[in-house]
Amino acid sequence: MKWLENLTGGYKPSAKIIDNTLILSLPDAVSPVVWRMELDNVKSAAFEIKQGKDNLFTLVMTADKDDRKDIAPFDSRDKAVRALMAASEALENGAAANQNINMGAPHAPKKPKGNLIAAALGIVLLIGFFVILSNAGPHYAADPRAGGLTADTGARTAANRQTSPQDTGGVPLSADAFLSGR
Repeated sequence: MKWLENLTGGYKPSAKIIDNTLILSLPDAVSPVVWRMELDNVKSAAFEIKQGKDNLFTLVMTADKDDRKDIAPFDSRDKAVRALMAASEALENGAAANQNINMGAPHAPKKPKGNLIAAALGIVLLIGFFVILSNAGPHYAADPRAGGLTADTGARTAANRQTSPQDTGGVPLSADAFLSGR
């Protein structure tokens, strides 16, 4: 849709700060203009909109009481306000970026310390999960009467409590004899 706006003249003002220079692009002004201001040379400045006798709204920058610069005239107040807001946003973003650079902030973002804590917590939870799963299944205990391992269900039936000559340890049994004795 941008190409349609460009074809129909729907240009919008833009502003950015590059190398400590404010650059305003005002294509929807009565006389389209690209305006730049070195921020190093200006200690304070005010941007405002002045309505002239010719019913034009002019974006004005005032650095001192005596230093007033007309930037661009607009045929509507809305267009002038859009240009003013673009300049304001660029100055705010540029001031925030400049403050970060002056404070010695690194260019690469810092990794949060929470990642290390989250990783350690994840490992502890994973180990706990495996411990719980290993204790969840049936427990096998040596049953000397059966001659091997049996499932320890905690409750023994009457058939398990009876001993037969085949269940005594030390006597070799065939598989058929062992299974028929159960």
